[in-house]
Amino acid sequence: MFHSRDSTDLEADAIVERRDGTWAAFEVKLGPAAVDEAAETLRRVAARVDPERHGKPAVLGVITGWGYGYRRPDGVAVIPIAQPREVVDPTGAGDAYAAGFVHGLTRGFPLAQCGRIAALAAVYVIECYGTQAHTFSRDDFAARYAENFGATLSL
Repeated sequence: MFHSRDSTDLEADAIVERRDGTWAAFEVKLGPAAVDEAAETLRRVAARVDPERHGKPAVLGVITGWGYGYRRPDGVAVIPIAQPREVVDPTGAGDAYAAGFVHGLTRGFPLAQCGRIAALAAVYVIECYGTQAHTFSRDDFAARYAENFGATLSL
């Protein structure tokens, strides 16, 4: 996983690449007003990647702090984070999302489940002030996963 910025300052918050070479690009925007711009940015990033060398992206996704998930007509997925108990500070939410996503990938979980793990990891961060003030146990994480997504999770 890495951040991407080219010589024209076109950037994506996170690029995730699996060992088999498949890749996905994400922008993290906590407000609904930024989704259209983020989707356009992701489409521009994907258009600059040589599909012969790197393939087409498996997912282009805008991670949001509100609403429900859906796929836009342009193919960009809008992925909400899990529901926070309170919003204190969004600083670090993107990094936590990326860490949760990578955690799921390294364990071979399907991409949708990786996204849900990532969304919940981001929620823990925004509920606290500062980027490293949050804590949780495996049991707490699994319980909140079930609460938010209606599914069990084995970590």
